[in-house]
Amino acid sequence: MYKRMLVPLDGSTNAEVVMPYVIALAANTGTDIVLTSVARPGISNVEQLHQAYLARKVDQVRLRLNELGIKQVPEVSYHVLTGKPADEIVKHAAEIEADLITIASRGASGQVPPLLGHISTSVLCLCLAPLGTVVYGKTGFIDKRRCYGKS
Repeated sequence: MYKRMLVPLDGSTNAEVVMPYVIALAANTGTDIVLTSVARPGISNVEQLHQAYLARKVDQVRLRLNELGIKQVPEVSYHVLTGKPADEIVKHAAEIEADLITIASRGASGQVPPLLGHISTSVLCLCLAPLGTVVYGKTGFIDKRRCYGKS
């Protein structure tokens, strides 16, 4: 199945709707989890804030996996990136050889409609890995290779 899942988070509760799905997938398949956040360049201390946020999320994920009684807990790590969010997410997914990106349909902006936000849409268009999207408690995994005949 999947070996490594990249999970972009922006600190919003909208983005964190993916976490129950991420934990369930990791618990059932042993998929490693890499949480990531993209800091905007030029803002002082922003990378430290992202690191503290992601470190806390990693601890929460590990705790939940342990509570579920998983005997072989998957690796859970994080990376703070800097730059344009969609570009950095896709680039990092390739660098770490993520074979799944799991992302919320909307992040901090939370504006509706449309179904997917700007960053989610851009990641979908740019990424080569399958993309799992979570829409306010609903999930829809999109495998671009199937959609576009790529293998």
